[in-house]
Amino acid sequence: MIKVGITGQSGFVGTHLYNTLGLYPGEFERVPFEDDYFVDVERLKTFVKSCDVIVHLAAVNRHTDAHVLYETNMRLVKQLIEAMETTNSRPYVLFSSRIMSMVVVRVMVVNCWKNGLCVMGHLLQEW
Repeated sequence: MIKVGITGQSGFVGTHLYNTLGLYPGEFERVPFEDDYFVDVERLKTFVKSCDVIVHLAAVNRHTDAHVLYETNMRLVKQLIEAMETTNSRPYVLFSSRIMSMVVVRVMVVNCWKNGLCVMGHLLQEW
């Protein structure tokens, strides 16, 4: 059985993914996630230690300031990596470029998307 955690579980995509995985109880165990895990480091560590796979969907995708979008989303990725490093956890991590492409749609900042995606991918690749 594969233990799957979904950051951003309460969002549109996260909710549907969580519910869909629930249709296959013999194959997947859903690891609950709450948004405040990014505020409580110990709970985030417990979460990452419990997962074989993490689908990282947590992100801010609506804000008038592209800098706020970029900084917030990068902070979430860095927190996730730090929790995995400090607990010596090695789950597979899936993340979507759609998170960063929302920056382009909302504020028309193509370079932010390209650089942000590159940095997020680079951080996860280094990890």
